[in-house]
Amino acid sequence: MPFSQEKLDQLKSGVSRKLTSGSINDWERNFLVSMQAKLDRYGQRTKLSDKQYSTLMRLVSTASENETVIRILAGPKRQQAWPARRPVRRKRIHRPRLKKSPKAYLMLVVAGFALSAVLTTERHSGSWPVSNSSGSETYQQSVSASSFRVIDGDTVKISGESRSFRLVGFNTPETKSAQCSGERELGNQATRRLREMLSAASEIEFHRVRCSCKPGTEGTKACNYGRLCGRLYVDGQDVGSSLISEGLAVRYICGATSCPLRPRNWCG
Repeated sequence: MPFSQEKLDQLKSGVSRKLTSGSINDWERNFLVSMQAKLDRYGQRTKLSDKQYSTLMRLVSTASENETVIRILAGPKRQQAWPARRPVRRKRIHRPRLKKSPKAYLMLVVAGFALSAVLTTERHSGSWPVSNSSGSETYQQSVSASSFRVIDGDTVKISGESRSFRLVGFNTPETKSAQCSGERELGNQATRRLREMLSAASEIEFHRVRCSCKPGTEGTKACNYGRLCGRLYVDGQDVGSSLISEGLAVRYICGATSCPLRPRNWCG
C-alpha cells in the first residue's frame, strides 16, 4: 500500500521512537528493525500486507505505559480561520431554579478553591507526573525553545522545573569530566548541536519517563545524580537518533533498575 509523505514520516518516527523505548521484546524489535529498513529503502512505495500494517500500527501507535507526554509548540499557536456560520436560534427551555442555602454556597466555594489548589500544585510542582495507565496524560502549551536550557548533549533543564532531565536511550561525550581534549571537544559539539535543533524546531515533544534506578531512589543523588529522566523529540525525530547519526552520541539502553557502563571510550 503506498504511503503519503506525511504518513511515511509518522511511521518512521514511531518506529525509531519505539526502538529506543526499551519496552519491547526481541520479536517486536526484530519486526520493527525490518520495517524500518523497508521504509528507508522503498519510501512512499513501501508495500505491506494487511497483517504487517496492523502489527506495525499497533506497535508504534501505543504510548509507553510509563510515559507522560508534554507537547510544546515552538512559537505562538496559529489561529485557523473558520468560515462564518449563521447563528442558530435555539428554543429557550425554562427550568425551575433550585434554592440553595448559604451553607451549600459556602461548601461549593471551598471545594472550588481546594480543586484549584490541587491542579495548580500538580502543574507547577517542578515534576510532571508519570502516567500509570496505558493512555498517556498530555499537557500542551505554546512556548519558545528558550524554555529549554541545554546543559550538555544528553541533559536539559526546563523552565519551571526544579530538577534537570537526563535524556535516555543514548550517551554523548562528557564535557566537564572528559578524559581527554578530544572527548571534551566532541561533547561541546553535541551540546551545540542539541541547541541548534531546539532553536530551529517548529514542534518540541518531551516525554517524562521513569529512571532506571532502584525503587525509591528516583530524584535523589543515588539515581542519576538527582536528575529525572525523559525523551526529547524535535519535529517528530528523537534527538538521540539524530546525534547518533552525526557521530556525536552512541546508543545507550538501560535495564529496569540499572544501567551498564558507558558504552564508548571517546579518547580512542
